[in-house]
Amino acid sequence: MRWRSDPQKSNLFAIAFSCDGQRILAAGNDSTILEYDLETTRQIFPSPLHSGIPPCDGWFDHDDSIMGLAAHPSNPYLFLAASADGTLRSHDVRIPNPVSVLPDVCAMNDIAYHPLTPEMMVYAGDDGQVGLLDARTAWRDPSSGPASRVHLARDVAVVQYEARLTRRKTASSPLQCAAPGISSAVFSSSGSIICATLSGHLPTLYELNDPSPLANFASPGPPDSAPLARPMSSPSSERHSALSFPHGYRNTTTTKHDSFGGSLGASPGDGLLYAAGSDDFRVYVWEVPCLEALKEQRCKLEKDQLRTGDMYFRKDDISPFIRPFSISPASSLLTGHRSVVNTALFHPNVPLLYTSGVEKIVIRHSAPTTSLLSAHVPSSHPTNASIVSSPPQPPPPPSWSFTPRTPATHSHHPGLFGPPDPALDTALQAGETPVQREIRLREEDLSVLEYFDGLVEGEGEEAIWDEGGMRFAGNSEDESEDEDEDEELNSEEEAMINEFLENQGTEGTTRRMLNAIYQLRGSGGSSSDEEQ
Repeated sequence: MRWRSDPQKSNLFAIAFSCDGQRILAAGNDSTILEYDLETTRQIFPSPLHSGIPPCDGWFDHDDSIMGLAAHPSNPYLFLAASADGTLRSHDVRIPNPVSVLPDVCAMNDIAYHPLTPEMMVYAGDDGQVGLLDARTAWRDPSSGPASRVHLARDVAVVQYEARLTRRKTASSPLQCAAPGISSAVFSSSGSIICATLSGHLPTLYELNDPSPLANFASPGPPDSAPLARPMSSPSSERHSALSFPHGYRNTTTTKHDSFGGSLGASPGDGLLYAAGSDDFRVYVWEVPCLEALKEQRCKLEKDQLRTGDMYFRKDDISPFIRPFSISPASSLLTGHRSVVNTALFHPNVPLLYTSGVEKIVIRHSAPTTSLLSAHVPSSHPTNASIVSSPPQPPPPPSWSFTPRTPATHSHHPGLFGPPDPALDTALQAGETPVQREIRLREEDLSVLEYFDGLVEGEGEEAIWDEGGMRFAGNSEDESEDEDEDEELNSEEEAMINEFLENQGTEGTTRRMLNAIYQLRGSGGSSSDEEQ
C-alpha cells in the first residue's frame, strides 16, 4: 500500500539508489519505505536543509522495522525489502502493493541481488539464517490467494549456508550451540562468493554454491594500541571491576554492514578486498585469498578432534564439524572514528572507502600513494580521511583532523535505554539562527558515545552463549533433534497460516503468527516484539 505524506519519523536503517541513479529508497524503524526523486522533487518542493526533501512515494506494508533494502541492478523499478516482521518482499514502484512475499519465523535483516544474475538473491536473518533464493521458485504472489502449503524462506532456499556455531567451553562441559543473528550478507562483484556478518562472531566467507563456510575474517589490534580506560564516576567499590574494552576486531554491540572492494576486475587472490567496521573504533581491511587455498585450509573434524574453547560450524548432529580458515591479521587498519564503526562501504568504481557508525559523520578514506585500493597488494599505511562533501560539485576537503578519544570505562552494563538525543529538538531556540541550529544538531554528543562505550564493554563475545541473553544457547546434542522436527508445519498449522494470510493480505504479521504457533508447540520460537 502506498503512502504520499510525511517523511520518516524514526531511525533510518537502509537506503538504496535505483540503478539509473534517479531515485533513493529509504526505510527504517517506522516500518515505512519512502521513495525520493532528487531531480524533480527539489525543483517542485524547495525546502530548508533541516526539513529535507519530501518523498514522492511510499509503502507501509511491513509491521515492524525494515532492516534492509536492495535495488535491482538493471531494472530501476524493482527493489527488495527485508523486515524484522519476518518477511522478505519484492516491490515494483509502478504498483501499490508488493509483487510477492516470503515469510519466515525469524526477523529478516538484509537482502541483496546477485550482481550478474538478479534472479538470485541472498538474505540474512536472525537464528543463524543465511540463504540463497531463486526468484523463479521462491516467491509467493500475495494476490493469488492462500497457498496450498506455507513455505518459509529457509524451506525454499536453494542453498542454506551453515551459520550455527558449536563449541565445548571446558573439557568437562557438553557441546553448546548458538544461532547468531546475521546482520548483513553481501556478494562480491562477480557474485562468486558471499560474506555474512555474524553478530557476536566474525565475518564469514562462503562460496556461492557451497553451504559450508570457507573462512572467517579476524584480526588483533595493532601492537601497543589497547585503549586506556578513562573511568566514569562510579562507587569506589565498583571501580576495581571495570568491564573490558576489545583489542582487535569485534562485533557484539551494533548492527554491522560490510563490503567487498578493490581494483577493477579484482578477484580472490588477485586484489579483492573486504572491509568491516569494529567495536574498537577501527575499520579492518583484509585481502581475500585464493579460494583453492581456503578450501585446502578448511578442516572437517569429528567430535573427538575438537579443541576446548574453539568454535566450529555444524549443520546438524550427523554432519562433521567445520573449522574454516582464519584470515588474520587484517591487511590494513583504518582510524578516524571516535566510537563504534557500523558500516564500511567501498565505492563501486573509484578507490574510496566510506565508513560510519555511532557518530554523526561519514568518513571517506582515500588510497595513499601506495594505493590501498588500486594495487593488488594492500598497504598497511594509514589512508587519508576527510568528511564527505555534498554533491554535485564537492568543494575542496574541509579542514578536519582526527582526535582520538579514550573510551570511558563502566563497572556494569549501561542498560538498553541511552541518553536523549539533542538532535531530536529541531526547533529554533531563543536567539538561534538556522545556521546555528544546524551546527548544534551536528555537534558530537559525548554522552551518547560514552553510553556506547558501556555497551561495548558490557556485551562481550560470550553473549551468544548466554542463556539469559538475546540469543539461544543450549546443548546441541540434546536439542537439535527437536529443532529439526519443528521446522515442518503440520496441516492444521498450515491452515491457520493460510487463513491468517488471506485475512491480513500483504499487511499481515506473519512472523508473529508463526511464532505463536511455535510457542504453542513448545518449540521455543522467539520474537523481539514487545507485545509478545
